[in-house]
Amino acid sequence: MLFIWGYHQLWHGDLNRDILTKISPDKAVAIIHRSFHELYVNDKAIELFKIKEEDFAGNPQVDWKKGHFFEGGWFALVPKIAPQLLNPRRYRKGLADMTTMVKQKGITTIAEPGFPSSSFDMEYAMLKEEMAKNPPYEIYNILNGTQLYGMEGKSNEKASEFIEASPKYNTDNIFMLPKQVKLFADGAIYSLAMKMKQGYTDGFKGQWITPLVLFEDQMNIYWDKGYKIHIHVNGDLGVERCLDVTRKLMARNPRKNHRMTYHHLGYFTDDQADEMKRLGVEASVNPYYLWALADKYSEHGLGPDRAQNMVHMKSLVDRDIPFSLHSDFGMAPLQPMTLAWTAINRMTSKHTLVSQDQRVSVFDAMKGITITAARTLELEDKIGSIKEGKTANFTILAENPFKVDPMHIKDIKIIGSVFRGTFNSATAN
Repeated sequence: MLFIWGYHQLWHGDLNRDILTKISPDKAVAIIHRSFHELYVNDKAIELFKIKEEDFAGNPQVDWKKGHFFEGGWFALVPKIAPQLLNPRRYRKGLADMTTMVKQKGITTIAEPGFPSSSFDMEYAMLKEEMAKNPPYEIYNILNGTQLYGMEGKSNEKASEFIEASPKYNTDNIFMLPKQVKLFADGAIYSLAMKMKQGYTDGFKGQWITPLVLFEDQMNIYWDKGYKIHIHVNGDLGVERCLDVTRKLMARNPRKNHRMTYHHLGYFTDDQADEMKRLGVEASVNPYYLWALADKYSEHGLGPDRAQNMVHMKSLVDRDIPFSLHSDFGMAPLQPMTLAWTAINRMTSKHTLVSQDQRVSVFDAMKGITITAARTLELEDKIGSIKEGKTANFTILAENPFKVDPMHIKDIKIIGSVFRGTFNSATAN
């Protein structure tokens, strides 16, 4: 089985099952979209996966003729292909490579909001194997309520029971956050599947990952159980839908300091930022979208006004809305300083400076990869800053980001990290 990741229609053109079958009539091939929210397969892959069209009857996000599984269709496919997708030999190497990158960048804590993707037992077993090597970092998992709903017999109650029992899987460096859940609203920004109020310039249509009725049911269940809810949401129509549900939740069952967090926030309006502030909603954003996508999306899909104002974090700063920065690795490099650099400078891949009124300060960007990142996980009392009584985790930089040219910040050398009081070189094997 050959998996290839990185395809994007705006860079590479159309793709479908017939094209892949003509290219590779005898070898199973699957092309994973750059967003990791879509997959195209050839005839041999369908044969290998042992899937049939009727397995996905009624799923509007499966185009069987084209061999195209996207958003909710991709979520439905992944558990069925886990033995091929999570090939143990390749998966173990991937985890080992990840550890190398984490050490190189001086990272002491990583988080996965959306664990598992396909098979809890399989993914946890291999993660546990890697973490048993005692690498100089720890991982916190926020369980995937959307995927667990399907894995637990399409039952939100059983999914929540699984989440609350999940701390039994904790080790010295793997932690399941028991009263936190990840849900999914609209589609990926990388595949132009986010839901936009004004639509798309070239006729693209966004997608809801979770059917709206089910999404609202999930929100109500986890809200009433006192969970911190993390929501994958990208477009301004997706944000509007999340705000509508959140507003109803607060009216029906008011909660203080609930810290609901919208993840990614590819595009939103100032009015929506006002409402986020009023409702107590926080943010975890990926500024790299601007660098990677603004130029192409200015020409196709969003147009320049919206594309060049993606992830406009200054609107969050102005309203004192806490926000963290994340890579959504590999949607962005596993490089916190690069995330901060993008938020500070707002430069695109063509080295064009855009929406400079939305630049954030070095201080706010550095908070986004330290103390506010810890806050997103509700761990700010344990990690995220250097303070007596906290875990001695921090990164050692060769230069002071507050004293160098802001354009140089992403190039500051990482000397290493201190993890639980012990120094680890970034260059050591």
